[in-house]
Parts: sequence; C-alpha cells; structure tokens
Amino acid sequence: MAHIVLAGATGYLGRYLAQQFYRDGHQLGLLLRDEKKLERLQIPNHYVVKTDFGNSDHLLHEIPSCNIVVSCLGITKQQDGLSYDDVDYAMNARLLDFAKNSQAKQFMYISVLHAEKMQNRLCQAKTKFTRQLKSSNIDYRIIRPSGFFSDIHNMLQQCDGKCLPILGNGQNSLNPIHGQDLAQFCAEALREKERELNIGGPLTYTQKELAQLIQKHCKKPTRIFQLGEHLQAAAKFICRLAPERWTGSAEFILEASSTDMATKSYGDIKLEDFLAHSQSNSNCFSSSEFLANKYSANDNSENDNSKDDHATNLQEANDV
Repeated sequence: MAHIVLAGATGYLGRYLAQQFYRDGHQLGLLLRDEKKLERLQIPNHYVVKTDFGNSDHLLHEIPSCNIVVSCLGITKQQDGLSYDDVDYAMNARLLDFAKNSQAKQFMYISVLHAEKMQNRLCQAKTKFTRQLKSSNIDYRIIRPSGFFSDIHNMLQQCDGKCLPILGNGQNSLNPIHGQDLAQFCAEALREKERELNIGGPLTYTQKELAQLIQKHCKKPTRIFQLGEHLQAAAKFICRLAPERWTGSAEFILEASSTDMATKSYGDIKLEDFLAHSQSNSNCFSSSEFLANKYSANDNSENDNSKDDHATNLQEANDV
C-alpha cells in the first residue's frame, strides 16, 4: 500500500477521497487549514498537518516522505480574501514543489472538464497549474470531472420556489458524478498508465432535461425560463468586469453552461436517486454513518434501504 498525502481533505470531494484511500488500506496524511472540519472524517490511523500551504519547505519539514500527493485544493466559495490564482494555482504549485522535493512518485490533481478551453478566471488558474504539473518531471494524473451532484443540489436549493434558468438553447449536455463514485475512480486512476482522464456520472442530461429533473424535486412551485444567448453573453461580460469575489462562480457557471460537458460515464449512483434522497432527508450523514451504510448496503444488496449510501454531507466548504 502507498503512503498518500491528501490536500483538501475536509472539502466536498476531499472527504470522499480520504474515506476511499482509508478503505483501500493506504497510509494517509491529511493537509488542512481548519482542524475544526476534521471531526466529520472520523478516519483512524492517519496523521494531520495544519498548514496555510504558503511554504513548501515547511511542508517538507512537517511531512514524512510519501509516495503519492493528491490535491483537490480549490476555491468553491469566495472567502478569506483569497483569489483563484492564490489557491487553485499558487497553493497547488507549492504543493507540487513539496512533492518533487520529497521525491514522491506521483501527483494527482483534480481539475475541471474542458478547463483548458474556457476563459473564466477559475479555469485559467487551474490550467496555469496543470501546465506547470505537466512540465515537471513527476509522474502525474489529472482528473477532469464533468460536474458534481452537490452542484445540482445547490441549484435546487437556490431555485426552489423561484425561477430556474436554462442557459442558451438548453441542448448542451453534462453527466455530473457523485463524490463517492469520483473518489473510487481516482483511486483506480492511481494505478492507470493514462495521465489525463475525463470522467462523469452514469447518466447524461441536456440542460433542459436537467432543469426539468430539478423542477421535479423542488418542494415549492418553480418556473423554468430560458435565458437567451444574447442575455447570457451580456451576463458573462458583466461578470468578467466585476471583482472575482462577487462573480467568480457565476462567471464559471455561465461559460460551462455554454459548453458541452458530457464525457466518459462511470459509477452507479444516479442523480435522480440522490436528489430524491437529499430532499426527503434533512439531516446529512456523518462520515462514520456514511461508511456504515455503505458496508451495510454491500452486505445486503437486496435490502430496500441500500440507497442510503448515496447520502452525503451537502454543506459546501472550501477545499482549503
């Protein structure tokens, strides 16, 4: 088994990665800024290094030599006055320096599908780092997911009882993936020879179909409306001019929505099951409950309650 150092372990995807690597028997080190978020992981036999990712020499001093570094560092919400360039690029660049200096054999980075083709500030920072990673001498894996179930759930919460926009003609498609399935894919990718992998969930939707699915699971009457291409272009222009902390997320969503985001399918957790479960269960499972339900479902595959392993902590947090 490998010695893996995971950065961003308390973020949405990071929690699933930590659980997956633990189940696979790897020795696990967790890099994080906020130790308060660590309780939800409840993973034994790991060590923690509290860091602001500001100095690769500090990391080298604090962390034993490792085989693999995995990073899902990235901003999901603008806070702390940090920019995409501060986190998605600079912090990952310092983590890469640590990996090279510690003679790690592999660096895995979780990016975004088609990031290199998009011009928003989030994707520009991610692309800037992936170029640096690919030009280094370290063996690398770049994982590019289509989107997360949690993003769809956030959209449901924000639009419930209000208006749900379809951007453009509504025909661009995507196949978002659950964090648990993506973590399993990442664990398998550590052993693959292919260095860059695009991945999505098991089912593909057009934006129109996705809007109808979200509307179906809203608890209050919700109206779907179409935002024409001219209005979408104007919104993108305004977002680009505004400060990143105000419009960074909207800028990314607008551009991603005008891009076909469907790719290779993976996993067996279906978005509709996830939305149905999340809407009928107000309390989210902790990590220990998540693992207990997963193993229970595996041992009792015909049990009607096996869908419980689809639950997740839906509270979004910065991966850093």
